[in-house]
Amino acid sequence: MNELLELSVNSQTLRVTNRESERREFKNLFDKENLWKYAKTMVAFTNRDGGIIFFGIKDNPRELIGIVGDKPDELVFANFLKEYFEPEISF
Repeated sequence: MNELLELSVNSQTLRVTNRESERREFKNLFDKENLWKYAKTMVAFTNRDGGIIFFGIKDNPRELIGIVGDKPDELVFANFLKEYFEPEISF
């Protein structure tokens, strides 16, 4: 799992050289009104060998842009997942 957490980013261009895969997903922004979108990915990861969602990475080109506005909240995610999924998805 540690290798999934490693992002290779060019410090001058902020381009991410890693690619998305079956266990790594990039999202441009975080939308707290649409947690189900992320839950769908999390369920897919859970049904495999786990995975990572990175927020704040733009597609084409893959570029680190950071998060503006709402930020992922662990408690909000935990409550959402607990309400809709059994057994509970850990993250």
